Amino acid sequence: GRLSNSVISRVVVRNGLEGISASYAPLVLDQMSIINNASLGIYQFYGTLTLYNTTISKNQGGGVALYYASAEVYNSTIAHNTSVRYSTNYGGGVRVYDGSLTIENSIVANNSAIQAPDCYGDDYHDGFIISNGHNIIGSTTGCNVTATVGDHFNVDPQISAFLPSWWYPPLKVTSLAVDGGNPATCTTQDQRGVSRLGDGSCDIGAYEHVTPGAAVEIVAI
Repeated sequence: GRLSNSVISRVVVRNGLEGISASYAPLVLDQMSIINNASLGIYQFYGTLTLYNTTISKNQGGGVALYYASAEVYNSTIAHNTSVRYSTNYGGGVRVYDGSLTIENSIVANNSAIQAPDCYGDDYHDGFIISNGHNIIGSTTGCNVTATVGDHFNVDPQISAFLPSWWYPPLKVTSLAVDGGNPATCTTQDQRGVSRLGDGSCDIGAYEHVTPGAAVEIVAI
C-alpha cells in the first residue's frame, strides 16, 4: 500500500502487487519482512526511508527503488530479489535515481538483474550508494560504491535457505556476516528480537546467529 509519514515495526508484507510505496514524507521500518511481492519490495518517491533489522527478499520487481529520495539501511538483509521481468532490468537489490542510499552492517546479495544485479546508482541522475562500513555486497558489477572498513564486496554471504514460517533467511555459521558487524553501531536486537551484543560482537544483516546449546536430553522416537 501507499504510505507517508509512517513508522512501522514487526509486520510481514507479502504476496502483494507492490510491497510498500511511500512518497514525500519519512518512512521508518524496523524488524520487518517484505517478501514475495509481484513488483518492488519498497518504492520511495521523494522523502526519506530508514530500515532497521529488516529483510527484503523474493520480490519480483527488485528490492528497494529510490526516486528523488534518500535512505539509510542498518542491520538489514536485501537478498534474492529480481528485476529481470520488468523494463528497469538493473539493480535487483537496490536502485537509486537522483538520491542516495547509505548502508551499514547490512547485506545486499544474491539478487538478480540483467545489469547490476545487487545495486545500481544512476550516475547520470545523481544516484549514489554509500557504504558506512561492515557491509556485504555480493556483486558490485554496475554498482558505483566504495569499500570502507569492515566491508566484504564480491563474496558469497552464505545465507541459508529462506524460512517461510519465520520470514527471514538465517546465516550459515561460516558466513562472513557472523561477528562481522560493528558493535559500536549495530542495533541492539535483530529482526526476531534476539540480543546482538551479548558477547561483545554482532552480525551483519537482519539476523543474529546464535550458537545452539548442548542437548539436555535425547529421546528415541
